[in-house]
Amino acid sequence: MTNKQHSVFSYMYRDYANFKTYNELLLKGAFTEQDMKEKIPGFLWCGEYFIAEQLGIPPIHQGLWVLSGGKNQDDLPWHTFIEMRRATEEEVQSLSCWGTTKDLIDRFSSIDIWDISLSAYAQAGGCGCEFGCNFFPDYYEK
Repeated sequence: MTNKQHSVFSYMYRDYANFKTYNELLLKGAFTEQDMKEKIPGFLWCGEYFIAEQLGIPPIHQGLWVLSGGKNQDDLPWHTFIEMRRATEEEVQSLSCWGTTKDLIDRFSSIDIWDISLSAYAQAGGCGCEFGCNFFPDYYEK
């Protein structure tokens, strides 16, 4: 059963070796259809990527450290948006509330340029990933 008073923002981190870890933020309030289909995806780089540290949401790179033994050359600064949806009653009971849907949308809308230098996982001179960080080392327009 879904809860009309809470929403979930789901995202993941994928390193250069394609290992993945996931997280969900419980938010008070509901996302509208426009938020889910147009607004948030429109704020993302290439429609799906963001810098968690720039938004002030938890970066989840460390979820892969069990496999890698800590920070390494496969780490990238980008996180990937998965979905926004209504929370289930179980999620409302088990997840800590991060903030409101308005807080998250306001944070996304305040960003004009994604700045990888704000991530502890950006490497000097670009990260060398397929996103072209070597060509534009610090800034990415939405």
